[in-house]
Amino acid sequence: MRKEEQQSRYLAYLLRLWQTADGNSRIWRASLECPGAGRRRGFASLDDLAAYLAGETGSVSTASPDPSSSPSVVQWQKPTTKEVKQMIVYFNGRYLPQEDVHISPDDRGFVFADGVYEVIRAYHGVLFHADLHFARLQRSLSEIGIPEADVPTLEAACYGLLERNGLLDTDARFYLQITRGVARRTHVFPDPPPDPTVYITAGAITPPEKEWETGIKVILVPDIRWARCDIKSLMLLPNILASQQAKEAGAWEAIFVRDGVVTEGSHTTVCGIFDGTLFTAPVTNNILGGVTREIVLSACRRLSIPIKEFPIFEATLPRAQELMILGTTTEVMPVVQVDDLIIGDGAPGPLTRKLQRAFRETVREETTQARMWRRGNHAAL
Repeated sequence: MRKEEQQSRYLAYLLRLWQTADGNSRIWRASLECPGAGRRRGFASLDDLAAYLAGETGSVSTASPDPSSSPSVVQWQKPTTKEVKQMIVYFNGRYLPQEDVHISPDDRGFVFADGVYEVIRAYHGVLFHADLHFARLQRSLSEIGIPEADVPTLEAACYGLLERNGLLDTDARFYLQITRGVARRTHVFPDPPPDPTVYITAGAITPPEKEWETGIKVILVPDIRWARCDIKSLMLLPNILASQQAKEAGAWEAIFVRDGVVTEGSHTTVCGIFDGTLFTAPVTNNILGGVTREIVLSACRRLSIPIKEFPIFEATLPRAQELMILGTTTEVMPVVQVDDLIIGDGAPGPLTRKLQRAFRETVREETTQARMWRRGNHAAL
């Protein structure tokens, strides 16, 4: 991300963060380091901050301002994960305890699974490639006729959830869900259209480090899903059944096969190495365009690993030198066994290892840069 774009996105985040704060929220107030002034200025209101941003430029700092310079600015310590006793979620523009969320029985997401979702990863307080995730979310909404989301507000809400749940210093995952809203049950779209229902949660996750090292077993299952798998729809019953089948078989993931073609996993992208070339299914209506997939393909281009976006056939799996699955929380996961078939020599292969290292390096570079910018360190950019 270019310096100017990152600055603009973060300033927008500060404004949105202030706008989405309710009266009971302990918000880490924004401050800007005034250029050449050698001091920090606190802002007691959104209008004060907006007026300053409109008239001046400066480096952003998220440090709490000196209360003596602005009596109405609240100073507080960020909560740690251990200090947070209840999960705070974002629901229709408000932050509130998860147990206080009330979903209408007429919500079309509840009645019809009429909605879409997105999962975003955060590494130590930084959303990873949120722009790609939000672009995919907007596309899914467009494909089913739900109005576009206000992305800056959603992004600010995600950062707000990290702060409120003590997740700024750990690995976390966001689940975002948007439904068509509350309306009398009817198969056609409600007229007039209701306001969409927006729900976001954030929680800490434990990366599957052991599996990254040893590799995993997967099973093959028939792909019985609908023909619009490119939409990240709430309706995941075939995926749930496949995942349960994998669990019962002692496998980590289920891989879908349609008419002899490997499509994707129940929640992952599938890639295989054949004769030194990475094969993965082309993006069509039969698979979801994965964000991690795009990052890995970019890494292949940097590393001069040949790529072929071409279907992997079930019949060719015995000839695979390496196999891997990709996902937002899965990252780059080696596959060493498919049903009873051992892939390669039964251990993660060299190209899989190279892509694992490249992915982690991308995470390190991009999140470090974002954290330094959020501290106002322009030199890092």
